[in-house]
Amino acid sequence: MKVNIPDDIKSSVKSYLEELECCKRCVLRYLGYSIYDEGERIYAEEQNGVTENTDNLESQNPAKKMKANPCRVCLDILSEQSMENYLTTFPSDFEDYKIPSVTTCATLPTSVILREHSMLVALRNKFPNIYAGVNLKDLECSKRIFKTTSSLLISQKINKAYSPTAKFQVNINIKYEDDTKDTEGFIKAHPKVTAKLNLAAFLNTYRDDKFKEVFPVPPEIPNKSVSAEISYTTDPVYLGGRYLKFSREMGQTPFIVNNVAVTESSVQETIFPAISEVLGCSGDQMVFSASGREDSDTRMLGTGRPFYIQIKQPKFNSVSREQCRTIEKLIMLSNTVVVRKLQEVFQKDLKIVKEGEQEKRKTYLALCKTQSPDLPQTVDLINRLSKPLVLQQKTPIRVLHRRSQLVRERLIYDFEATAVEGRPDLFCLKLVTQAGTYVKEFVHGDFDRTCPNLTQCTGYLTDVVALDVTGVELEWPPQDGL
Repeated sequence: MKVNIPDDIKSSVKSYLEELECCKRCVLRYLGYSIYDEGERIYAEEQNGVTENTDNLESQNPAKKMKANPCRVCLDILSEQSMENYLTTFPSDFEDYKIPSVTTCATLPTSVILREHSMLVALRNKFPNIYAGVNLKDLECSKRIFKTTSSLLISQKINKAYSPTAKFQVNINIKYEDDTKDTEGFIKAHPKVTAKLNLAAFLNTYRDDKFKEVFPVPPEIPNKSVSAEISYTTDPVYLGGRYLKFSREMGQTPFIVNNVAVTESSVQETIFPAISEVLGCSGDQMVFSASGREDSDTRMLGTGRPFYIQIKQPKFNSVSREQCRTIEKLIMLSNTVVVRKLQEVFQKDLKIVKEGEQEKRKTYLALCKTQSPDLPQTVDLINRLSKPLVLQQKTPIRVLHRRSQLVRERLIYDFEATAVEGRPDLFCLKLVTQAGTYVKEFVHGDFDRTCPNLTQCTGYLTDVVALDVTGVELEWPPQDGL
């Protein structure tokens, strides 16, 4: 319900609230006015002598200028002077953030909610015909007032436009020294009511006589200070693309065992420095994710493997096409990694990469060695195997340290073996497989942990000499920035 106070009663309510040393904004709230309704607010100021102008305030009611105590309800948090004082603690490095707009997030002391309710209970006792049935949800929210007013001040201070959807968020955490003391009686009686949203909803159904047993009505004059901790966060920025890896001595990400790097470098360690150089962010701010991974001794060729990088707490809100091209050129100088189609992508698109880990098809080219004395006959035998081939793959021994022991069914959709000219023991094997198929184990069998396998099918020990991924069938990035 909306608070509806007859004009002849408003002055009595206003006087009662002022006698209790409520601030001007809290008086307006309990009179039923909204911070967004400027017309009604002006009316309230004119009719009730509530004004932000200290000269008018003195002439209308000089005694009120002597108010020395903080507001019993909001602890003076809602006064613009308090907000301006809080902003003196604003970190100075905000100028480093090249993000044009700003939004705010505020955290107020729990005590404020209890004090708001306490004052409402006092009004229900004093003016039962007016405030019976009125709940906190019927009054203008103190947090909304604080956020609206502080947002304007912050916007002016750091010269950024205010936008509720801005990627630059200023977090204001208001601290009240006596917050624990104020709330301990209520929390002791209701230890499970902890979240502030739950607290407000709980109070809306709480009996007034019960509330008076755990919290003073009206609220007591605060005698401790209020301070603010200000920090800021920015939304992550995501870069997506496809990488090619030409080295057989390079992992996808750093591989460290017992504090010793197994490989000298990785795709991640090649890409991150280039991004850092162009965008000015550190490696600690970046998280690398890809659609599957190849072994360190396996090259990634063709159109490359889809990947994305999350940049946390960036000081920018977008990455230009020109910056992406510069990053690609820097990566290319490594001679081991190439990145294609690098561009900014959006969080909603990232699921494409993760879903693709299980749904995509992959193509391989494997150089295989066999102990068969008759290579042409063995090649012919492999090519005559039925397709698609359904594999039952136990978790390979070589990855048991990072994957659970399971039997996974995988498909090889197509394959073709071709003898290597001049080598009676080598053949090339082209394959199209389901994501998650272990090609090396399909060839040598992994002690028959993968069935069927080529060692089993041909009757001769067969193994992979070299392996290349030649294709990952996944449309990524979703928008080609080239």
